[in-house]
Amino acid sequence: MENPLLSACRPLPFSEIRAEHVVPAVRALLAEAESALAHVGPSRLGYDEILGELERGTERLELVMGVVEHLEGVATTPELRAAYNEILPDVSAFWSSIPLQENVWQALSSFAETDAARALEPTR
Repeated sequence: MENPLLSACRPLPFSEIRAEHVVPAVRALLAEAESALAHVGPSRLGYDEILGELERGTERLELVMGVVEHLEGVATTPELRAAYNEILPDVSAFWSSIPLQENVWQALSSFAETDAARALEPTR
């Protein structure tokens, strides 16, 4: 069975998403995001190499959690609520851990001291 939460198609197939898709999809995307964060480091100093990598590495997780949260809000079932509650602590722990990861902190601290960082537009 293909997991529609891991599909890259648009529009999203909301009618095909079931509670049993949530946990495996989110766990896979958490692993993907954690792997991307492991590649952030001070040896690759640039906006795109640090913040771009963070964005690209967490984008799918963020999208899928948005879909799951939307469905939980508008079309919940006991099974969907249970799946959401199962993965929510892991997702929260992941997002909370980002600024605590030494490699990310070192990369951001080192980059902040560069002329390239000082020249960024304020929104970046």
